[in-house]
Parts: sequence; structure tokens; C-alpha cells
Amino acid sequence: MSITIRTLPFAFFCGIFLLGFTASAQVSGQAEKAYSDEELRSFMAVTEKMQEIQSQLQGEIQEMLDEEGLELAQFQAMSKAQMKDPGNADLQSYSEAEKASFQKVLQAVMRKQKEQMSVVQELIDSKGLDMLQFQQMAQAVQTDPELAERLAVLRREE
Repeated sequence: MSITIRTLPFAFFCGIFLLGFTASAQVSGQAEKAYSDEELRSFMAVTEKMQEIQSQLQGEIQEMLDEEGLELAQFQAMSKAQMKDPGNADLQSYSEAEKASFQKVLQAVMRKQKEQMSVVQELIDSKGLDMLQFQQMAQAVQTDPELAERLAVLRREE
């Protein structure tokens, strides 16, 4: 699977959902919750803002890559190699300068993602939701076609 500039931030936001995986797995056996229009509008507001944040982060990642002289494909290959072998044996084919640039960008991306996670948490809180509730709603929208349609209707109404 190739990683694109779009999937790096998306993977980060997916990680937000995974943070509460254990907790949501514990409650997944409960009956489907009926969400109010107000809850769905709050969910929509959060997801729309998350898309803006994702877009901004994509641009920042591309700028970091450009500043370090790395191509996206090269960064992706190095990321894949590092995930495959945390001891970095697979990175030996790269120059020391390339490895240093890769590590610099990777660390910056991780810092940015941590900052964005705080922003997303504040956003979720500001809409009267908590992380677990938001995660459950995201899961429900993905698995319940009727709920997804309700959300789509609300989006069209706004």
C-alpha cells in the first residue's frame, strides 16, 4: 500500500479513532444509539473542521519535504522501510544526509500531529462531545447506512 501526502494526515486522524478502540470495543455490544440531529450537527462540524486541519497539515508536510529536498515518494519509501525494520537496516541504502533529512521531517510531522491532536480534542469538547462519543459516532456513520444518509441530508440542509 502506498502512502500519499493525503494519507499521512488521514492516518493521524484515524489514529484518533484508534485511541479509544478498547473503550469503544467494550461498548460496541450495546444497542445502536439513536443520535439526535443536534449531535449529528456537532459531529458534522467537527469532521468539517478536521478536514480543514488535514488540508493544512498536508501543505505543511509538503513544505517540510521541499525544505529538506526530499521527494514524497522517497519519504514514503523511507517511512515504509522504517516501519518494516525499526532497527533501520532497510535504510542503509540511503545517504546519511537523506536519513538525517528523513528523521528531521518525521520528527516534525510527529510534533505537528501531536499539536493537531490537541486541537481536535478541544474541537470535539467545544461541540459538547467527548472523544469516545465522537469515535462511536464515526463508527456508526461508517457501518449504518441509514445514519450515513441522515448525516448526508443534514449536510445538504446547511
